[in-house]
Amino acid sequence: MTKQKTSLIILSLAFAEVLWGLNTVFIKMGLQSIPVTIFIAIRFLIASLILLPFAIKYWKPITRKELLLLTIASVFTVSLNALALNIGLTKTTAINASIIIMLGPLMLFLLSASFLKEGLSLKTFIGIIIAFIGSLIIIGKPWQGDSAITGNLLILISVFCSTIGVIICKPLSKKIGAYQMTFMNLLPGVIPIALYAITQIHSWDIKATSSKSIQGLIWSTVIIILANFLFFFALRYKKASSIGIYQYLEPLATIVAAWFLLNEHPSNKFVLGTVLVFVGAYIVEFLRPRYKLNSNE
Repeated sequence: MTKQKTSLIILSLAFAEVLWGLNTVFIKMGLQSIPVTIFIAIRFLIASLILLPFAIKYWKPITRKELLLLTIASVFTVSLNALALNIGLTKTTAINASIIIMLGPLMLFLLSASFLKEGLSLKTFIGIIIAFIGSLIIIGKPWQGDSAITGNLLILISVFCSTIGVIICKPLSKKIGAYQMTFMNLLPGVIPIALYAITQIHSWDIKATSSKSIQGLIWSTVIIILANFLFFFALRYKKASSIGIYQYLEPLATIVAAWFLLNEHPSNKFVLGTVLVFVGAYIVEFLRPRYKLNSNE
C-alpha cells in the first residue's frame, strides 16, 4: 500500500470519528423538541435514500449469508445502538456520554482478538491505554444523579452494540464496497424504528419544533452519511483492533462542540488529556511493534 493511500485511510478514520463526536452534540440539539424515534427515523431514512443511487451504481452481488450478516449488523448499529444513544442523551450530558464512548476501543481490542483472530501488538495495547488515560483526564467524573446514571448505562449499551456491528462488518468489508456497506448498514436497522415512529407522530408538535432542533436534525443526517462512508472505506484496509484508537478523537470533538453549542464546559485538564490521546494514537500508527500479544500485526 502506498504512503498516499495509507495517509488517506488514516485521515478517513480520524475525520469519521471527529464527525461522530460532533454528531453526539447535534443529536442532543435535535432531541430538544423532536421525539426520539421520529428523530432517528427521519435521519436514517433520508441518509439511506441519498445513498441509494450510489449503492445501486457500485452494487456487488452478495450471498444470503452475507445479507443476513449485514442485516444483523444494521440491527446492532441502528436499531439498538442509535436508539440507546439517543435515549441516553436525553438523560445525560454530551460530555458525560463521551467517557462511556472511551470504552469502545477497549471492547473492540478484546473482541477483535476473540472473534476475528487478529494479532494484537503490545504497542497497540499501550497506545490504547495511554489514550484512555488521556480521555479520563479530560472528562473527569461523569456520574451525577440517578437520571445521569441511567443515561450513562444506555450510552454503554450503545457502545457495546456499535462494537458488535464493527466486528460483524469487518470481514464483509473486504468484499463489499463502501457505498453498498454504508447503505446496508443504515437501512435494515431503521425499518423497525420507522414503523414504530409512525405510531408516535401524534406526539410530535411540528409547529413547536425549535430551529435548534432542525439544525441538529440536518447536521446529524449529513454526518451519518459522511462518517459512515469514510469509516467503511477505511475498515476495508485496517484491522478492527487498530481502528479503536481513533475513537478517542470522538470525545474530544464532543467536548469542544458541547462547549460552544450546548454551553457544557470541559475540565481544565483538557489540554493534558488531549496530548495523551494523540500520543496514544501516534504509538499505534507510527511506532514499529517489537512485541506481539498473540500473533503478527
